[in-house]
Amino acid sequence: MDRAATGQPIVALLQVDERNTKRAAHEEWAYRTYVTSLNLSSNGLPRPDRTGQPGEQRVTVHRDDALVLFNIVVSIEWDADKGYLHMVEDAFRKASDMLYDVTDGQMAFGKVSIYDNGKHWADADFQISTKNTVRPYAFISGITSDDTAHSIRVGRFWNGDSGSQGHWDEPTGYRTLVHEFGHYALNLHDEYFVRTVDGQGHFTGEAPAACTGLEVIDNDREAVNASMMYYQYNASELAGNDRWNVNCQYTEQGRIHGESDWATVVRHYMDNSDRPRWELNTPSSRGSIMAGPATFPTYLLPFPKIDVKDFGQGGAPRQLTVYDPSGAPLPNALVALYTTPDAYTIAIDQGLTGQQGNLTVYGAAEKDTIQVASFNGAYAGATTVDKRLAYELTLSSTSANRLRIGSDNNTPYLSLVPGSEGDSLFMEVQGALAGSLPLNAIVIPGQGGGDPQSTSLAYSPAKGAYSGQVSFAGVGLGSGEVRVSGVTGGQWISINSNYNLMQVENRKRNELASEDGNLQLFVGANSLFSSADAYAVVLPTGYVPGPLPEEKQILGNAYEVRLSGATTGLKKPGVLRMHFHPEVVGKVTELAIYRWDPANKVWRQVGGAQNEIDDAVTAPVKKFGIYALMGKRIISDTELFFPVLFRP
Repeated sequence: MDRAATGQPIVALLQVDERNTKRAAHEEWAYRTYVTSLNLSSNGLPRPDRTGQPGEQRVTVHRDDALVLFNIVVSIEWDADKGYLHMVEDAFRKASDMLYDVTDGQMAFGKVSIYDNGKHWADADFQISTKNTVRPYAFISGITSDDTAHSIRVGRFWNGDSGSQGHWDEPTGYRTLVHEFGHYALNLHDEYFVRTVDGQGHFTGEAPAACTGLEVIDNDREAVNASMMYYQYNASELAGNDRWNVNCQYTEQGRIHGESDWATVVRHYMDNSDRPRWELNTPSSRGSIMAGPATFPTYLLPFPKIDVKDFGQGGAPRQLTVYDPSGAPLPNALVALYTTPDAYTIAIDQGLTGQQGNLTVYGAAEKDTIQVASFNGAYAGATTVDKRLAYELTLSSTSANRLRIGSDNNTPYLSLVPGSEGDSLFMEVQGALAGSLPLNAIVIPGQGGGDPQSTSLAYSPAKGAYSGQVSFAGVGLGSGEVRVSGVTGGQWISINSNYNLMQVENRKRNELASEDGNLQLFVGANSLFSSADAYAVVLPTGYVPGPLPEEKQILGNAYEVRLSGATTGLKKPGVLRMHFHPEVVGKVTELAIYRWDPANKVWRQVGGAQNEIDDAVTAPVKKFGIYALMGKRIISDTELFFPVLFRP
């Protein structure tokens, strides 16, 4: 040993455990547990051994100085430019530091592999969607689930309210990444709401909650606030036994686990051996809270190791402004980019235009096509991408007979029903004008579903719809893509949608989610009429069935929830949760969930209660079908809306 190095810190990590994963691109490991010589103090400061005189030196690792390092794969859906890739890299470095602080120096990201162009999408822990309307969400315990479709889904950006702005390397961004990782890897449930039940144990809806209290939102005690599963934007701690107050008990974490955050983490990550090889410390056992946010000691341990793999040219984002035929900016228009990165063309859903008809398009390269349609399918248009960075597109009517646009029965929308084995999809396009020519359909299934499948949808007078079927090579669980195009009765139809195919295990709790996170349906155990398991599909319907109720505006997309077989509902109510994005939809009041009545071609109001902390409306439901969130737009500054503030 060099005498000049005397007094330098020495840190040793001894690997004592490894947890495997079925996700590819992970080298078969999800996380590894080490015991270290960091010798953390009660306030989280490392006190490692230091170099001494030349010769052999013994370094001691401590059973109660454990460190769990996660192997993370991130997939970006589009061909990202260098600036975006650098931002994501910086975000995960900060998220690792945040996770280290949240877990009091016991967990961090050990390895992060970042791919763009959708590479390893089906295997990724974090999937970054191109859409500007994605609500970040994660599956509980997804990191060790045999169903690798149980991942974390976020959008292009997040600022706490909107997916159109807020870089991931900003505090609202990387803190949200850690909050979702709390679901995915720490097995924790949300602590800003609780699902309510009646005397028979049936769900009656949802109520706002606050662990540990409302003051966490805006006090100046971010470093010691709990819980980050309640409000990650101003809290950097988990709720422990010493801080698990009555408010925390009345949250989803309390209802489902019946224990504090730290109790759940320790239970899942403890060593169950007769002679434990490592121990996890809690604030209670340590006797103090590790204040933060604190940075990971990278000067001692060079983690996380981040590897960015760029698979494209990384074209610059394009600015798009959409107008209706009269020349007015068109909000809530559906935008998709058609590109051909590999052997076949894919459609990358960009989300919805804002109130000024504007949207940034990501992943576009020269000769790609940007396609746009109004939410009801009445107007559509397309433009070819060239060297320009800004585009203005005026839409035109999709029908030769303009008088028929907007009538009760010619707003086409897509419906999908999964087969009983989950390896087929029955497709219908309803609300379209009858025609002699079939519609063309392409389905790109999720993980394990094999190659894209093409089929024709023929018109059935008995059903009053175009229908067809595709079968997969296997069960393509997770998010897939479906595209339908053609001319029906003089009306041009082009529908692009991303569906989520999930397995419903009847004996367990199930949370069905749209691939953009804006619809979630919580189904309790043994809620199906049949005791058998089933498959479920949740998807945006493409265009929104119409007409809308008087003075109502659609807030985002309409979503269909369908189960395999003839199942049309639940024997016990589930809880439907629908999100909206204020930046996209503007100012609205009278928010409510509506259900489409296909027999009478009208929307029926379901109702619902609003939880403002996460811009959601929830209601108990027993029927499957098409749901949408609607409200009344506030037109002038004199039309005021005073929101109801919920108190737990």
